[in-house]
Amino acid sequence: MLHSNGADANASSAHPAVAFISQVMADTSSPKQGEGLDAAERLRLMRDGLVNNSSSVVSAVVGIVLVPIMLRGLGQESYGLWIAALAVIAVPTGFDFGLGAAVVREVAALRGKPAREAATFVQSAGNAYLAYGVLGGLAIATLGLPLSRGLHLSPAVESVAPAVFALGGICYFADQQLAFASATLRGLRRFDVVNFLAATAVLLRAAGIVGLLEARQQIVALMTWYTLAGGVVAVLGLELVARYDATLRFRPARLKWDSLRARMSFAFASQVVRIVIKTIWEVGPLVVGLVLGSVWMVPFYVGEKFPRTVAGATWQAGEVLFPVASQDERAHNTARTRET
Repeated sequence: MLHSNGADANASSAHPAVAFISQVMADTSSPKQGEGLDAAERLRLMRDGLVNNSSSVVSAVVGIVLVPIMLRGLGQESYGLWIAALAVIAVPTGFDFGLGAAVVREVAALRGKPAREAATFVQSAGNAYLAYGVLGGLAIATLGLPLSRGLHLSPAVESVAPAVFALGGICYFADQQLAFASATLRGLRRFDVVNFLAATAVLLRAAGIVGLLEARQQIVALMTWYTLAGGVVAVLGLELVARYDATLRFRPARLKWDSLRARMSFAFASQVVRIVIKTIWEVGPLVVGLVLGSVWMVPFYVGEKFPRTVAGATWQAGEVLFPVASQDERAHNTARTRET
């Protein structure tokens, strides 16, 4: 199956709104009311909510189609290694210390303010993502060495497993750069572009995998393509950010901790909320298994599928409210904040 954050990641991207709500509630006591939402803005919010679910639908459909193709083309053992590699990549994905939420909030809130203030923070956040991607990628590649020996693989498959995990580390690095670009685009309220990038990554990876399997290529070639396609989409995402707002163009540089420090309390609060909600979803089957036995984990796990899918779609729709609420809250426009 393709690497995708799925419903949990979709849900987590909207969770910063939960950490944000106390400030919104506090601002409703302000005497500055401002103007409410007009019809065009209401229509845009509804449209963006629908658009923001489009890449999830594409990912789900492609994933369902691709599983039997890859299982037949790779064989059970190599496909198991593929799943293990994607699982290792997925573990740290989304745990960015809440920096993505802070990027969305600040880019949205600073629209119309001096460009340098927004650009300085976005540059610092981008370099933090760069460092996080490098460290995470190295950790994944290093973890692949003991995992290669611990997965009970045949000698032939075990010999290529370190290369698969090393490529997985590079893939993680590329995905982090795309995550940074996507967070910036969400702050700009370009949810159409965010979902275009996500869908493009899924389709590009899937098309290459099918083509390589038709050419009888094996798992290393597939992971190479998977990583390369992710890198291409990440570069495209960064370029699109610069096209929509040249002041937000990312340039690798030294981290400016002062710019990050001012936003980290909100970022950490968002990360804590994300962890708590993820834990609530993930711990259910384990508790059922410990109390009633492993047999009862199966119906519980299957029964979770539908509500988790609905929850993911709901959070994706709700995510579009976060940048506009951030902008209105910073402008002390409580009328628009309440209506949003």
